[in-house]
Amino acid sequence: MRRFSVMKKESSITRDIKLQAESLHRRLDALSKQAQRTEDQLGTNSVAVRIQRSQHAALHRRFQQVMRQYNEGLLTKQERCKDFIMRQLEVLEKNVTEEEVNEMVATGNWEVFNENLLNDVRITRSQLSEIEQRHRVRAERNGSQILEQCHE
Repeated sequence: MRRFSVMKKESSITRDIKLQAESLHRRLDALSKQAQRTEDQLGTNSVAVRIQRSQHAALHRRFQQVMRQYNEGLLTKQERCKDFIMRQLEVLEKNVTEEEVNEMVATGNWEVFNENLLNDVRITRSQLSEIEQRHRVRAERNGSQILEQCHE
């Protein structure tokens, strides 16, 4: 179950990264607009315009490269996560389609595992109580047999 809490924590980190990426994208757009305003004021051949355009292009390329690497890593992680969930479901003898697993990964819905644990606990308690009952019956029989032998 520890693996699922790690997956939930990673989901939170993923949300934070997405928010930061959106913020960076907005800043890059603002830098592009600033370069356009500078170009309108100083003309296309201005050194300041060329520097701003060059900075924007370099930062934008790097941002795209980093986001592409991040997305590839995220997809790889999701595939590993789906494989892990499929293996766990096979162990639990649950028949689940790949679409259902994809939905579980997307929503972070792990109740199927909690359900199974609760069912296992109920079954184990039931079995334990049956065993205790049999032991009581045997102990009573053995006790009565011992008393009968003592009276003979």
